[in-house]
Amino acid sequence: MVFALETGKNTAVSRRQLLWITFILGAAGAVLFVIAIIYFVAPASDLPSILGRIQHSNVHRSRRGTAAVILGALLWILAGAALFALRRKSRSLY
Repeated sequence: MVFALETGKNTAVSRRQLLWITFILGAAGAVLFVIAIIYFVAPASDLPSILGRIQHSNVHRSRRGTAAVILGALLWILAGAALFALRRKSRSLY
């Protein structure tokens, strides 16, 4: 059973909270995969400024792309664990 700490008490996490956690983790993982693709495909001079543009450079930011893939996969694993907890919680109600 999943528990959350709230002022010293253990309270069960609701199904709605688990659903939101699953959605947020899954969406964040998808965003990281898109960012990873951008890092692998676009040269550093063509990246958006928020991703760290290097003027007059032809290199790709492969380390950052690899890090984004790893973090995206980790977030999807966590979203899968939250989804598993959600399904387990819904089965225990019946």
